[in-house]
Amino acid sequence: MSGKPRSESIPRPDDEGLDINEPGAQADGKDELSALPKLGILAIFAKGSRIDDMSTMNVSLPDDLKSFVAAQVSEGGYGSTSEYVRDLIRRDHDRRQLRAALLEGARSPATTTADIAYFASLRDQARAGD
Repeated sequence: MSGKPRSESIPRPDDEGLDINEPGAQADGKDELSALPKLGILAIFAKGSRIDDMSTMNVSLPDDLKSFVAAQVSEGGYGSTSEYVRDLIRRDHDRRQLRAALLEGARSPATTTADIAYFASLRDQARAGD
């Protein structure tokens, strides 16, 4: 490592037992770089990317939910608890948008009769798209 001082804004994963809001936080008496998971070092080189545009949020969970989240991260191929939570939030956002679109469609006036011929034409269109 060069003689340059390390940046105080090096991203650190919140699932490593560090307070990611505390500059110079250390895990087990090691320097902050040792707290990064393998490949997490890549986050250091992402300066100027989306990672800098993110803010932090602390979430308190009971132990059983914390264990559940940890299991989802390890079994689900997520890189961190933050990645898992972001995915849940995106999915919820998408679900809410879909629900709003469905409700808007349900409130709109019917423009055609949904009978056997209508559904047959939909099937034909779907098969033609294959």
